[in-house]
Amino acid sequence: MKLADRFKLITKALGIKGQSYDAARPSIQRNFPHNASAADSHIDVSGADRERLMKLSRWLYNNAPFLRGLVNEKARYVTGSGIRPQARSGDEAWDAAAEAYFEQWSRVADVQGRYTWREMQRIASIAIDRDGEVFFRTVTQSTGYPALQLILAHRIGDARSQVYAPSQPAARDEAPGVIDGVVVNPQMRPIFYRHLIGNGLDAGSNYEDIPAQQMVHVGEAAQGDELRYVTPLAPSINHLRDIGDAVGFEKMALKISSYIAMAIRSNNPQGADFFGESTASVNTDRNTELTVESFGNAGGAIPRLGVGEDLISWTSNRPSQNFREFCDILLREVCGNVGVPWEFYARPSDAGGAALRAVLVRAQRTFEQRQALLIDRLCSRVWAHVITVGMAKGYIPQNANWWKVEWQRPAAASVDYGREAQANLNDVRAGLRTYSEDYSERGLEWKDQLRQRAVEAKYLADLAAEFGISSDSIATFNPNPAPPTPPPQSQDASTDSSGDDSNDNDADELTPPAQQ
Repeated sequence: MKLADRFKLITKALGIKGQSYDAARPSIQRNFPHNASAADSHIDVSGADRERLMKLSRWLYNNAPFLRGLVNEKARYVTGSGIRPQARSGDEAWDAAAEAYFEQWSRVADVQGRYTWREMQRIASIAIDRDGEVFFRTVTQSTGYPALQLILAHRIGDARSQVYAPSQPAARDEAPGVIDGVVVNPQMRPIFYRHLIGNGLDAGSNYEDIPAQQMVHVGEAAQGDELRYVTPLAPSINHLRDIGDAVGFEKMALKISSYIAMAIRSNNPQGADFFGESTASVNTDRNTELTVESFGNAGGAIPRLGVGEDLISWTSNRPSQNFREFCDILLREVCGNVGVPWEFYARPSDAGGAALRAVLVRAQRTFEQRQALLIDRLCSRVWAHVITVGMAKGYIPQNANWWKVEWQRPAAASVDYGREAQANLNDVRAGLRTYSEDYSERGLEWKDQLRQRAVEAKYLADLAAEFGISSDSIATFNPNPAPPTPPPQSQDASTDSSGDDSNDNDADELTPPAQQ
């Protein structure tokens, strides 16, 4: 038996399995992440860790201008002027009434009366990137009018002083079935959300359990089994903190360097002090005092230098080009983590032409993904709540197809509106592009726009007939429109008006080619 065959038998008998992936083998050449684990999300990330990451991301959002602008820019393109509903029940009269009712409600959507529905969409997008999640509770006001209650992530948790963590089994036993503020059934389905309503910093001193049917929980899942969503900024927190520290040190060095205008280089140990010529004096307590004399602010000063002294200019090259490039590398990773390309947000000059259009397409995909999340998880639930309450209260008529609705997104981002508009116009004329596709990219609803065009055309025709002018002179703003073409005459009328044959020949010769 060969040696290789014997080795195979020995490894099979001992249960030794081959490791095909080199990354799975510990090596002295690189550090092994000992905290790497494969477990359920609520075990892999405890409630305490999730809350700590949320606190750090909020602090960075409040203190890091780059991050704040990046998150706000993403929310600006995601929500724009608002994601608006378009009812599709099949009854145009009911659709118009439902849309008008929803638009009226959107102005007073917040139960506290602070935010409109459009503002809540923007807040939701910011909270998802900053906190990882956001909650909305569907409620009704005292008058029976539907409303939404905005609940931030720190207000959903365990009602005790110490947040649940796997390392504290005693804390888990205090509230079985409650995982980081979510009450679940044996199938891990949320039944209640524990809303902390305590005052001040002690929010867990009092709480209420809100049924899951009344809560809208919005967040981007990363693993698939999350009961609570971790902030997507978690991989970028250390980068941003390190950049903040390094930039702070560079600013301090720059200020010190700017404070020093000139320097005296001296080989004489008895020469001037660092900040100018000094004189020593003795006070009443017989303690030596040091007085520093400066050149003052007057121009044209000529300093007197001692033996072995040289006056040199003080210059500094901080921050260096390498430091700026290093910061750019870290900030690029932050942009990639958020999903917004670096060239789109910070450096459009780094990409030009076709590359810039590719960058814009990548950014637009990110915006569309967030818009789809808001539509599926938030907007559809809000539409169901508002419309059903409206029908129950008699604000709008009953309709069996009330749930059929489409959502109009804001206008898509573009790098060359003129070029794309001409290309879209050609596609519409060729039948390769529908009105729905064209108007939706502009953030408009195609039926409303076509109806508006018909209304404007009818108004122009009526106005032209009233004043006895051509509608083209109004529609095209042409002060000298072409005269209307006279109707064609019959053969008999042309024969009577022509006279003899010679006149007919002359008329034929004078006839323009377009009429021959």
